[in-house]
Amino acid sequence: AFASPVIVMLYFLPEVLSVVWGAQYNDKMMMVPNFSRAYEKSLTPELGFLFYQMESLSSYGLLYPPKPGSDPLRSKIGAWIPSNFLTALATLPEAEQLQILDGSPAAVDLPRRPEAFYRFLAYQLDKELSKYQSTTATPATAAMETKLLDSLQGIDFICSNQFITGSSPPSHSTTRAMTLELCYDTFLSNKGDENKKPILKFGNLLQHSLCRETRLRAWNSKSKAYETIVQRKIVTSLPLVLTIACSCAGRKEDDGLWIWRADDTTEPWLPEMVEIELTEDGSHIVRQLAVNESGEQEWLTFSGQSPLPPAVSQLVSEVSTKQKRRYRLGAVLSFINDSVISSVDDDISGHHVLHSRIPSSYKQRILKQQTEMVTKLLTKEPNPSNNLVLTAGVKSEIYQQRRDRAEHHLQACGGDDEMSSSWVLFNGFAVSNTTMEDARTFHDSFKEPCLLIYRAIDNDETKCEMSNPTMSLPKVQIPPQVMNARSLATGPSKT
Repeated sequence: AFASPVIVMLYFLPEVLSVVWGAQYNDKMMMVPNFSRAYEKSLTPELGFLFYQMESLSSYGLLYPPKPGSDPLRSKIGAWIPSNFLTALATLPEAEQLQILDGSPAAVDLPRRPEAFYRFLAYQLDKELSKYQSTTATPATAAMETKLLDSLQGIDFICSNQFITGSSPPSHSTTRAMTLELCYDTFLSNKGDENKKPILKFGNLLQHSLCRETRLRAWNSKSKAYETIVQRKIVTSLPLVLTIACSCAGRKEDDGLWIWRADDTTEPWLPEMVEIELTEDGSHIVRQLAVNESGEQEWLTFSGQSPLPPAVSQLVSEVSTKQKRRYRLGAVLSFINDSVISSVDDDISGHHVLHSRIPSSYKQRILKQQTEMVTKLLTKEPNPSNNLVLTAGVKSEIYQQRRDRAEHHLQACGGDDEMSSSWVLFNGFAVSNTTMEDARTFHDSFKEPCLLIYRAIDNDETKCEMSNPTMSLPKVQIPPQVMNARSLATGPSKT
């Protein structure tokens, strides 16, 4: 069940939806005609088919007959189940090695499993999309030639080790990751008494995680003795989509959850807007938009406790450039701890929910498809052989009224995409409208953070080319050979 919220999270990234949708029609991705042997090693076509299911269920929502006693004009949207996708996932040796499958004795604890699954899925999709480059010229499939998710949310780091005595210059290496993991270690010693916990802002936590520092003992070959060494992991680039692993769900209060429980009477603890600046000397400045006691918005600035040592600052400046980006919250994936709200005696019993910002472009596309489907139904010539179809017995006036309502909602969706977006809560099969404040609030003990997505937007100093992404789903035919594939449940084909 933890996989579905992550899949929905990717669905509402327009660039990912467009490219993965197109992967269904890429014969190289499916290795036709030897489809059955390659299929069990490719998740991308299965994910594309899931996205197709979501689109189709929504597009045909106005054609279902109304239930007795319900609003006849209300659309009915069916549920999608990722059974094929999960079957394909279970066949991948990488999934077993990364300990994300249910039933694995070494699997990551359930509360934090979406974090591990998201990292795995991001790397797996990039590997598959870049391996099977498309020969078609459509914009969506052309993006397969590069690592899509890496180009969207890849973050560069420099890792340095330096003895605190300064007896030798710092050693360093570089790495790259899809997510930024929040680090709580420096705040745990300052937790203090239960009734006197320090009030920390999200900006404090984010700034420290951009420049993590750990101290440990190591052998110094020059002094021939064990000395304290400082390890630093420093961000040197800013992505277009900032994906944050909260790294605290399902853990004890001492491991970071208490920071999220801050009871701020002015606004929720998690900010809607953050700004990150990388300076020339390697420092990191974080700003978050907050509401002061007067009810006015202001930017709070967090620059860390102390500057980097000159030697480390020099290393960072050589691989990093001055950069500044402003981000807006787009999605929050949380763990609902059932043991807190019920009598279940299990520390990790619960389920995951997703709060997601829905762009206006998604609503416009679906409403347009719904009106087109109803129009086709109304303009179809009457045929006695249609008496047993789904729409039999439903008066045409009902469909006309449904179409009029959909067209009204379609007109209301016009305007700026950012301003007309809305928030929706995905809680298993229950999907409902919600507020951004609900997504940002964590003071209740049953709700624990897992994954956050912040998307870069325009600001006064930097233009972000992907702040208002456009998406077009390719209209091509699925290869007929796909229908010859054997089910993974019955084993590979021997032909």
